[in-house]
Amino acid sequence: MKEYFSRLNRDSKTYQKIFWWILRFVMIGGIVYTAFFQKEFPEGITRSRQVMQMCANLVGLFAWEIAQMTSEKCFMRYLPAYIQNYAAVSFTLASFGGAFLNFYYSIRLYDLLLHLTGGMAGTWIGYEAVTAMQLRDRKKGTTIPIAIWAAAGLCFMVCTGWELFEFTFDQIGAGDSQHWSWELAQIAAEKYGTHMPPNIIPEITRERFALMDTMEDTISNTVGIVIVMIFLKIYPYNHKGKRNVDDRIDALLAQDAQKAEAAEIKESVTV
Repeated sequence: MKEYFSRLNRDSKTYQKIFWWILRFVMIGGIVYTAFFQKEFPEGITRSRQVMQMCANLVGLFAWEIAQMTSEKCFMRYLPAYIQNYAAVSFTLASFGGAFLNFYYSIRLYDLLLHLTGGMAGTWIGYEAVTAMQLRDRKKGTTIPIAIWAAAGLCFMVCTGWELFEFTFDQIGAGDSQHWSWELAQIAAEKYGTHMPPNIIPEITRERFALMDTMEDTISNTVGIVIVMIFLKIYPYNHKGKRNVDDRIDALLAQDAQKAEAAEIKESVTV
Protein backbone atom coordinates (compact mmCIF):
# COMPACT_ATOMS: atom_id res chain seq x y z
CA MET A 1 0.00 0.00 0.00
CA LYS A 2 2.90 2.33 0.76
CA GLU A 3 4.33 1.66 -2.70
CA TYR A 4 0.91 2.42 -4.22
CA PHE A 5 0.65 5.88 -2.63
CA SER A 6 4.26 6.71 -3.46
CA ARG A 7 3.54 5.81 -7.10
CA LEU A 8 0.49 8.09 -7.12
CA ASN A 9 2.56 10.99 -5.78
CA ARG A 10 5.39 10.29 -8.20
CA ASP A 11 3.29 9.96 -11.36
CA SER A 12 0.86 12.86 -10.83
CA LYS A 13 1.37 16.59 -10.42
CA THR A 14 0.27 18.70 -7.47
CA TYR A 15 -1.96 20.90 -9.64
CA GLN A 16 -3.69 17.77 -10.96
CA LYS A 17 -4.53 16.54 -7.46
CA ILE A 18 -5.91 19.98 -6.53
CA PHE A 19 -8.00 20.09 -9.73
CA TRP A 20 -9.36 16.58 -9.18
CA TRP A 21 -10.35 17.27 -5.59
CA ILE A 22 -12.09 20.54 -6.48
CA LEU A 23 -14.34 18.65 -8.91
CA ARG A 24 -14.82 15.82 -6.41
CA PHE A 25 -16.01 18.27 -3.75
CA VAL A 26 -18.38 19.83 -6.30
CA MET A 27 -19.84 16.40 -6.99
CA ILE A 28 -20.03 15.51 -3.29
CA GLY A 29 -21.82 18.80 -2.64
CA GLY A 30 -24.39 17.94 -5.29
CA ILE A 31 -24.89 14.48 -3.79
CA VAL A 32 -25.39 15.86 -0.28
CA TYR A 33 -27.83 18.51 -1.50
CA THR A 34 -29.77 15.95 -3.54
CA ALA A 35 -29.90 13.43 -0.70
CA PHE A 36 -30.99 15.78 2.08
CA PHE A 37 -32.16 19.18 0.81
CA GLN A 38 -33.58 18.98 -2.70
CA LYS A 39 -37.37 19.13 -2.60
CA GLU A 40 -38.42 18.82 -6.24
CA PHE A 41 -37.19 16.42 -8.91
CA PRO A 42 -37.88 16.21 -12.64
CA GLU A 43 -40.89 14.12 -13.56
CA GLY A 44 -40.04 10.40 -13.37
CA ILE A 45 -36.81 10.95 -11.40
CA THR A 46 -36.60 9.80 -7.76
CA ARG A 47 -34.23 11.02 -5.05
CA SER A 48 -32.56 7.62 -4.63
CA ARG A 49 -31.96 7.18 -8.37
CA GLN A 50 -30.46 10.66 -8.70
CA VAL A 51 -28.16 10.06 -5.73
CA MET A 52 -27.04 6.63 -6.98
CA GLN A 53 -26.34 8.04 -10.44
CA MET A 54 -24.20 10.84 -9.02
CA CYS A 55 -22.37 8.45 -6.67
CA ALA A 56 -21.55 6.18 -9.61
CA ASN A 57 -20.11 9.15 -11.50
CA LEU A 58 -18.17 10.19 -8.41
CA VAL A 59 -16.34 6.85 -8.59
CA GLY A 60 -15.33 7.80 -12.14
CA LEU A 61 -13.47 10.81 -10.74
CA PHE A 62 -11.04 8.31 -9.17
CA ALA A 63 -10.52 6.37 -12.42
CA TRP A 64 -6.75 6.78 -12.61
CA GLU A 65 -6.18 5.96 -8.93
CA ILE A 66 -8.31 2.84 -9.38
CA ALA A 67 -6.32 1.90 -12.50
CA GLN A 68 -3.12 2.13 -10.49
CA MET A 69 -4.45 -0.59 -8.16
CA THR A 70 -4.24 -3.14 -10.97
CA SER A 71 -1.30 -5.49 -11.43
CA GLU A 72 1.70 -4.79 -13.63
CA LYS A 73 0.19 -7.19 -16.17
CA CYS A 74 -2.77 -4.84 -16.71
CA PHE A 75 -2.24 -2.09 -19.30
CA MET A 76 -4.28 0.39 -17.22
CA ARG A 77 -1.41 0.51 -14.74
CA TYR A 78 0.65 2.28 -17.43
CA LEU A 79 -1.88 4.99 -18.28
CA PRO A 80 -0.63 8.55 -17.54
CA ALA A 81 -2.22 10.59 -14.78
CA TYR A 82 -3.36 13.37 -17.10
CA ILE A 83 -6.11 11.20 -18.61
CA GLN A 84 -7.97 11.76 -15.34
CA ASN A 85 -8.11 15.49 -16.10
CA TYR A 86 -10.61 14.62 -18.81
CA ALA A 87 -12.32 11.91 -16.80
CA ALA A 88 -12.92 14.29 -13.89
CA VAL A 89 -14.33 17.02 -16.16
CA SER A 90 -16.41 14.55 -18.17
CA PHE A 91 -18.09 12.87 -15.21
CA THR A 92 -18.72 16.23 -13.54
CA LEU A 93 -20.33 17.71 -16.65
CA ALA A 94 -22.42 14.57 -17.23
CA SER A 95 -23.61 14.07 -13.67
CA PHE A 96 -23.47 17.44 -11.92
CA GLY A 97 -24.24 19.50 -15.00
CA GLY A 98 -26.46 17.10 -16.91
CA ALA A 99 -28.37 15.33 -14.14
CA PHE A 100 -28.15 17.64 -11.10
CA LEU A 101 -28.53 20.97 -12.95
CA ASN A 102 -30.61 19.29 -15.69
CA PHE A 103 -28.59 20.83 -18.53
CA TYR A 104 -29.58 17.94 -20.78
CA TYR A 105 -32.99 19.55 -21.16
CA SER A 106 -32.31 23.21 -20.41
CA ILE A 107 -29.39 23.49 -22.89
CA ARG A 108 -30.47 21.93 -26.16
CA LEU A 109 -27.03 21.04 -27.55
CA TYR A 110 -25.56 19.96 -24.21
CA ASP A 111 -25.85 16.20 -24.75
CA LEU A 112 -24.54 16.36 -28.32
CA LEU A 113 -21.53 18.46 -27.29
CA LEU A 114 -20.71 15.98 -24.51
CA HIS A 115 -20.82 13.09 -26.98
CA LEU A 116 -18.71 15.02 -29.50
CA THR A 117 -16.03 15.77 -26.92
CA GLY A 118 -16.47 12.26 -25.53
CA GLY A 119 -15.62 10.75 -28.92
CA MET A 120 -12.59 13.04 -29.16
CA ALA A 121 -11.30 12.31 -25.68
CA GLY A 122 -12.15 8.63 -25.96
CA THR A 123 -9.97 8.28 -29.06
CA TRP A 124 -7.18 10.19 -27.34
CA ILE A 125 -7.44 7.90 -24.28
CA GLY A 126 -7.56 4.93 -26.66
CA TYR A 127 -4.26 6.10 -28.14
CA GLU A 128 -2.82 6.28 -24.64
CA ALA A 129 -4.19 2.77 -23.99
CA VAL A 130 -2.43 1.43 -27.10
CA THR A 131 0.80 3.03 -25.87
CA ALA A 132 0.22 1.58 -22.39
CA MET A 133 -0.13 -1.90 -23.89
CA GLN A 134 3.18 -1.43 -25.70
CA LEU A 135 4.85 -0.36 -22.46
CA ARG A 136 3.38 -3.30 -20.57
CA ASP A 137 4.46 -5.84 -23.19
CA ARG A 138 7.77 -4.08 -23.96
CA LYS A 139 6.87 -4.29 -27.66
CA LYS A 140 8.36 -1.75 -30.02
CA GLY A 141 7.62 -1.06 -33.66
CA THR A 142 3.84 -0.48 -33.70
CA THR A 143 3.15 1.70 -36.73
CA ILE A 144 1.27 4.96 -36.40
CA PRO A 145 -1.74 3.90 -38.56
CA ILE A 146 -2.19 0.73 -36.48
CA ALA A 147 -2.04 2.75 -33.25
CA ILE A 148 -4.56 5.30 -34.53
CA TRP A 149 -7.06 2.75 -35.86
CA ALA A 150 -6.76 0.68 -32.68
CA ALA A 151 -7.47 3.83 -30.64
CA ALA A 152 -10.50 4.62 -32.78
CA GLY A 153 -11.75 1.04 -32.45
CA LEU A 154 -11.41 1.09 -28.66
CA CYS A 155 -13.29 4.38 -28.46
CA PHE A 156 -16.07 3.25 -30.80
CA MET A 157 -16.49 0.05 -28.79
CA VAL A 158 -16.83 2.03 -25.54
CA CYS A 159 -19.21 4.58 -27.09
CA THR A 160 -21.39 1.84 -28.56
CA GLY A 161 -21.31 -0.01 -25.24
CA TRP A 162 -22.59 3.12 -23.52
CA GLU A 163 -25.52 3.40 -25.92
CA LEU A 164 -26.31 -0.27 -25.28
CA PHE A 165 -26.23 0.45 -21.55
CA GLU A 166 -28.64 3.37 -21.96
CA PHE A 167 -31.05 1.21 -23.94
CA THR A 168 -30.84 -1.65 -21.43
CA PHE A 169 -31.18 0.66 -18.43
CA ASP A 170 -34.26 2.33 -19.88
CA GLN A 171 -35.88 -0.98 -20.79
CA ILE A 172 -35.16 -2.82 -17.54
CA GLY A 173 -34.77 -0.05 -14.99
CA ALA A 174 -37.42 2.29 -16.40
CA GLY A 175 -34.81 5.03 -16.75
CA ASP A 176 -34.81 8.04 -19.06
CA SER A 177 -31.17 8.04 -20.18
CA GLN A 178 -32.26 8.05 -23.84
CA HIS A 179 -34.74 10.87 -23.14
CA TRP A 180 -37.31 8.47 -24.54
CA SER A 181 -40.33 10.10 -22.93
CA TRP A 182 -41.97 12.62 -25.27
CA GLU A 183 -44.15 13.87 -22.44
CA LEU A 184 -41.17 14.51 -20.14
CA ALA A 185 -39.36 16.27 -22.96
CA GLN A 186 -42.32 18.58 -23.59
CA ILE A 187 -42.64 19.38 -19.89
CA ALA A 188 -38.93 20.19 -19.69
CA ALA A 189 -39.07 22.28 -22.87
CA GLU A 190 -41.89 24.39 -21.43
CA LYS A 191 -40.14 24.68 -18.05
CA TYR A 192 -36.82 25.85 -19.50
CA GLY A 193 -38.26 27.89 -22.36
CA THR A 194 -36.65 25.88 -25.14
CA HIS A 195 -40.09 25.17 -26.67
CA MET A 196 -38.89 21.90 -28.22
CA PRO A 197 -37.50 18.48 -27.23
CA PRO A 198 -33.70 18.11 -26.92
CA ASN A 199 -33.25 16.10 -30.15
CA ILE A 200 -31.95 17.90 -33.24
CA ILE A 201 -32.86 15.34 -35.91
CA PRO A 202 -36.66 15.32 -36.49
CA GLU A 203 -38.18 12.20 -34.95
CA ILE A 204 -41.09 12.13 -37.50
CA THR A 205 -43.19 10.18 -35.00
CA ARG A 206 -43.10 10.17 -31.21
CA GLU A 207 -42.21 6.47 -31.19
CA ARG A 208 -38.87 7.32 -32.81
CA PHE A 209 -37.95 9.85 -30.10
CA ALA A 210 -35.50 7.57 -28.25
CA LEU A 211 -34.05 6.28 -31.53
CA MET A 212 -33.14 9.83 -32.57
CA ASP A 213 -31.31 10.37 -29.28
CA THR A 214 -29.26 7.20 -29.77
CA MET A 215 -28.45 8.00 -33.40
CA GLU A 216 -27.52 11.61 -32.64
CA ASP A 217 -25.20 10.41 -29.88
CA THR A 218 -23.59 7.86 -32.21
CA ILE A 219 -23.08 10.45 -34.96
CA SER A 220 -21.55 12.92 -32.49
CA ASN A 221 -19.25 10.24 -31.10
CA THR A 222 -18.10 9.31 -34.61
CA VAL A 223 -17.42 12.92 -35.60
CA GLY A 224 -15.30 13.33 -32.46
CA ILE A 225 -13.40 10.13 -33.27
CA VAL A 226 -12.61 11.29 -36.81
CA ILE A 227 -11.39 14.70 -35.60
CA VAL A 228 -8.84 13.14 -33.24
CA MET A 229 -7.81 10.52 -35.80
CA ILE A 230 -6.86 13.37 -38.15
CA PHE A 231 -5.02 15.14 -35.32
CA LEU A 232 -3.07 12.00 -34.38
CA LYS A 233 -2.20 11.40 -38.03
CA ILE A 234 -0.62 14.86 -38.09
CA TYR A 235 0.87 14.70 -34.60
CA PRO A 236 1.30 11.16 -33.20
CA TYR A 237 2.98 12.49 -30.05
CA ASN A 238 3.55 9.08 -28.41
CA HIS A 239 5.48 7.81 -31.42
CA LYS A 240 7.87 10.70 -31.98
CA GLY A 241 9.94 13.24 -30.04
CA LYS A 242 10.37 13.21 -26.27
CA ARG A 243 7.43 10.85 -25.67
CA ASN A 244 8.50 8.29 -28.25
CA VAL A 245 7.20 5.01 -26.85
CA ASP A 246 10.10 3.01 -28.33
CA ASP A 247 12.59 5.09 -26.32
CA ARG A 248 10.49 4.63 -23.17
CA ILE A 249 10.43 0.87 -23.78
CA ASP A 250 14.24 0.87 -24.09
CA ALA A 251 14.43 2.58 -20.70
CA LEU A 252 12.07 0.00 -19.18
CA LEU A 253 14.09 -2.86 -20.66
CA ALA A 254 17.23 -1.38 -19.14
CA GLN A 255 15.50 -1.17 -15.76
CA ASP A 256 14.34 -4.77 -16.08
CA ALA A 257 17.91 -5.86 -16.86
CA GLN A 258 19.23 -3.98 -13.82
CA LYS A 259 16.63 -5.59 -11.57
CA ALA A 260 17.44 -9.05 -12.94
CA GLU A 261 21.15 -8.47 -12.42
CA ALA A 262 20.58 -7.24 -8.87
CA ALA A 263 18.42 -10.29 -8.14
CA GLU A 264 21.16 -12.62 -9.45
CA ILE A 265 23.81 -10.93 -7.32
CA LYS A 266 21.58 -11.16 -4.24
CA GLU A 267 20.89 -14.83 -4.92
CA SER A 268 24.58 -15.65 -5.40
CA VAL A 269 25.50 -13.89 -2.16
CA THR A 270 22.78 -15.77 -0.30
CA VAL A 271 24.02 -19.12 -1.63
